[in-house]
Amino acid sequence: LDQCLFSGTNFLTAILIGRIAGDAELGVYALCFSLTMISIATQRALLVSPFVVVSAKLDSSQSREMHGSMLITTLLLAGSLALLATIAFAFASPIVAIAVMVAMPAGLFRDFHRRLAIARMQLVSAFLFDLVVAVCQIGLLAYLAWTENLTATSALFGCSFVWIVSSVITFLLTRDTSRFVISRMKQN
Repeated sequence: LDQCLFSGTNFLTAILIGRIAGDAELGVYALCFSLTMISIATQRALLVSPFVVVSAKLDSSQSREMHGSMLITTLLLAGSLALLATIAFAFASPIVAIAVMVAMPAGLFRDFHRRLAIARMQLVSAFLFDLVVAVCQIGLLAYLAWTENLTATSALFGCSFVWIVSSVITFLLTRDTSRFVISRMKQN
């Protein structure tokens, strides 16, 4: 159900952009969203999947330390990938480069929180997280469409805003599940 909500939100976002902003804007959005999804797949492969495999064997202290080191590593990965994407788009379209630079880290942190909730078998929390994101994201896009301001870049900035705010709130609500230990990060 959660995956259906996640995918359905992304699908509805693409439909809104394509129908309201047009084919060219949908193409730009799809390209940028694909880059965001590639960064998310990289994060899942390097960080989240290994955590899922070993998380059952960790005590609560080790789990908090690993979660903290994964969060720092996600920040570094997000910055690196955003910089590469920005360089790639900078000459073609500076505004698209900035939108990608914002969307990639925002998408990484959104997926980071939902995947960790799923890894911890907190399925209701993951579903509620995605439900809040879905309602806010579609609501913001509907507002942009209503005010005739829906473009690929405004959609990326809007989605990024929703993803960042929801991720920060989730982090603040679950901050006791993270502990930042530099030596642990070196081991992971």
